[in-house]
Order: sequence, then structure tokens, then C-alpha cells
Amino acid sequence: MKITYCEKCHNKKRVMSLKAAISEIESITGSKVDVNCFSYCGFGSQNHMIEIDREIISSDTFEGLLEEIRSII
Repeated sequence: MKITYCEKCHNKKRVMSLKAAISEIESITGSKVDVNCFSYCGFGSQNHMIEIDREIISSDTFEGLLEEIRSII
């Protein structure tokens, strides 16, 4: 499973530290999370998003994003 999370999009929302967010996502998925840009800066600055196996998952809140990830995994 390839999981990518964007540091630039994360930093615009300032929910928690990037390290804490990555750790939480890795604990849910059991996979390493790569930190790269998706090039969805307009959308990513407003929504929380992650890419799992080249599919974008998004939510209005970080907690909602974690719930979306749990429902997929």
C-alpha cells in the first residue's frame, strides 16, 4: 500500500505537528507514509487529504480524514 501525505497542505491548516499526523496515519494503516506534494494546492489548502494507492481521500477535518482512512483499510 502506497500512502502519500502533503506537508505543504498540512502546514496550511496547522492542526498538529506533521510528525504527529504521520504517526497517527501510520498507526491506522500499518504502512509507512511518504511525504510528497500532490500538486492540488488549491483544494489541499482547504481540505485535509491523503493519497492511498493513487486515490485521493479527503475530508473537511483531520479527524474526518482519519475516519475515511479507517473505513478504507
